[in-house]
This record gives sequence, C-alpha cells and structure tokens, in this order.
Amino acid sequence: MAPEADEIDWNFLQISWEFRPNDPPYLVVISAFIEDWVKVCLPALEKVKANHSALPFEDQCTHCEKEAVNVSLHNLKTYPFVKDGLEKKTLKLIGAHYNFVAGSFDIWEV
Repeated sequence: MAPEADEIDWNFLQISWEFRPNDPPYLVVISAFIEDWVKVCLPALEKVKANHSALPFEDQCTHCEKEAVNVSLHNLKTYPFVKDGLEKKTLKLIGAHYNFVAGSFDIWEV
C-alpha cells in the first residue's frame, strides 16, 4: 500500500520536471536513497560510453543495463559469505537480462 502524503518525508525527496524532445514533460520524484543506489552503477555507464559510444542510444542503454548487472555481480563478490560460497562451489552467480520487446532472455557468468 502506498503511503499517505502526510507520511512521506518530503525532505528526503528530490522533485523536478524532466523535459525530453518530442515528449510531454513529466514529474520526476527521486529519493536520495535511490539516487545513491543508482550511482553504484556509474562504472557501467562509463564502460559503455568508452566501448560503445558509436552505437545508437537505444543500443547503448541495452549495453548499460547488462553492464549494470555485471557491476551488481561484482559487488556481491565483496560479501564474505558470497566469496566463501563461490570458493567452495556451493554458490554460483549468474547474470541475466530480459528484453521483453524482443522476447529474449540472456544469461551469463562473470
């Protein structure tokens, strides 16, 4: 259930309007938590910019989505219990990306 307006910590939210060419403006509400969490994947964005800048924007986004999965998998490896499970071969980390438009599901190991 969504919180009532008077239950929201409005100091915790950043609210802005975003404008994109050929689209109507829309309201964007971002919490500081989400913003910090998204920053975790900035290395994915930088890698895609470095390796795929010549591709169309949509293809760059797909690469970025997949690379963000890789960043998350590498971050998981920093947890001692995950590292231990990988070393003992009692745990396997598998990346996945679902493209609902194309109906494809890619999986890989890092």
